[in-house]
Amino acid sequence: MPDRIVSIDIETTGADPQAGDKIIEIGAIEMIDLEVTQNIFHQYVNPTFPISEFLSSITGITAEFLLSQPHFSSVASDLLEFISDSPLLSSNISFDMRFLNHELSGLGLSNLAQHEIIDLLKLSRDRFPREPANLDYYVNKFDIKTDEKETRGTIVDATITALVFKKCFSITSDI
Repeated sequence: MPDRIVSIDIETTGADPQAGDKIIEIGAIEMIDLEVTQNIFHQYVNPTFPISEFLSSITGITAEFLLSQPHFSSVASDLLEFISDSPLLSSNISFDMRFLNHELSGLGLSNLAQHEIIDLLKLSRDRFPREPANLDYYVNKFDIKTDEKETRGTIVDATITALVFKKCFSITSDI
């Protein structure tokens, strides 16, 4: 198991970066030896077009708020510096990687394909095949405590993902 892992989560305007959907929030937290640290990366991102009221109702992020946020191009190098060469952990990492790699390649930057990835969704399906593979279920199953469990956002979800991963790892130490 690597010493440092970065748990990452994003919010987007939709499901397909090839269709023009964009990242609107990025949250990443550091784990050292499976312990969540206070070292975080969090950034809202202006997608350069208005988001729908429906999306705002789901995420709590408004179009007006995003207008004052930097574009992805302004935060990409800070994100890459935070990630460094660490493995990436996410609850559905293929979704996050598609968006991140699309945005990075659009800027001519190296994508994250060289990074080791840990998909909590796949891991949980492999380890607990008869159980639902979603964060809410595992928060309850493992009695995960976060101060902000009821208010979702990328930092909260990245933290929950890290804590669930730690619990899964402690139960099944052959990950």
